Amino acid sequence: MFDKKTALITLLAVLSVAAGGAFGLLDIFGFVDGRHGLSLAFFGLSILIIYFAIITIFILNFAEPSKIAVSFVGVAILFGVTFFLMNLNLVLSIFATLLYFAFLQYAFGASRQRSQNQIVFTPQDIFLPVLRNGILYFLILTSAIAFAQSRQLISKNSLVHPTLIRTISRPAVYTLNKQLNSQIQNQLAIVPEELRQQEGNEPIVRLMLSKTVEAMAQNKTGEIYGFKPEEIPIQLARVDSSGEVDIEPVIDGMLPSIAIKLNLFVQKYAFAAPFAIALLTFLILQPLMLPINIIESAITLLLFKVLLATRFIKIEKQERAVDTLHL
Repeated sequence: MFDKKTALITLLAVLSVAAGGAFGLLDIFGFVDGRHGLSLAFFGLSILIIYFAIITIFILNFAEPSKIAVSFVGVAILFGVTFFLMNLNLVLSIFATLLYFAFLQYAFGASRQRSQNQIVFTPQDIFLPVLRNGILYFLILTSAIAFAQSRQLISKNSLVHPTLIRTISRPAVYTLNKQLNSQIQNQLAIVPEELRQQEGNEPIVRLMLSKTVEAMAQNKTGEIYGFKPEEIPIQLARVDSSGEVDIEPVIDGMLPSIAIKLNLFVQKYAFAAPFAIALLTFLILQPLMLPINIIESAITLLLFKVLLATRFIKIEKQERAVDTLHL
């Protein structure tokens, strides 16, 4: 068992170094706005590494517990040092190290307690609850990373990136296109047929678009969501021969200006915004863990069958004294 225990602790150390690197390189906002395709890969790799780390800790539960706590201290330091080397944020790295050590302690203690309370060894009843709760530690870490990165971006007035706006605005652009086209087609229906044949649909539709923008600006401020009518490049809208309109090029042309205005708005709430972003990150990621848990449940059952079949771990029957009450 000593050799197996040493091998498991060595494997946990390697996994911890890999996890520290993956989490340290994780770019939350690059993942959101698509600037860095590697962010998705790092996030997936992080979850995979943590899964195998929890498996390793779970199996360590069946070894002798001596010096396990000391090993966890060393493993957590390896995680924290690697994490720091990847992002150079000392405060965040200290927090990550303490959180990782707490995760190791929880995973080991919870596994041991659940194992001792079970009569028949069933991995899905013992391991899977530990897995689900263990992942919560890393949702907290990911939220802390989002907090630190958002603070840095807000200080540089670059939290909101044009690519992020494009990604978020696509559903709204689709809806707006449908509304505009419905309105324009109704207006085209009352335009004399002779005029439409003489001028064509495109110039008539573009005139309608200009009038629509002017009408939207007829309010107290004379602006549309903070923009003056002349600042909106409505001429970029695509209009086909049938009169169908696509305003996506208009939005794309305004993305830099929209990003500037939104960053200035966020700057007013520079203290509270990182907390809100961290909380939002945690809430968004929680439902995403459900399909991962389902996949990992199937893998876990198969993995433990292999471990039992190869006799890396063994099941032995033991008799236990049980307290019974009598009147």
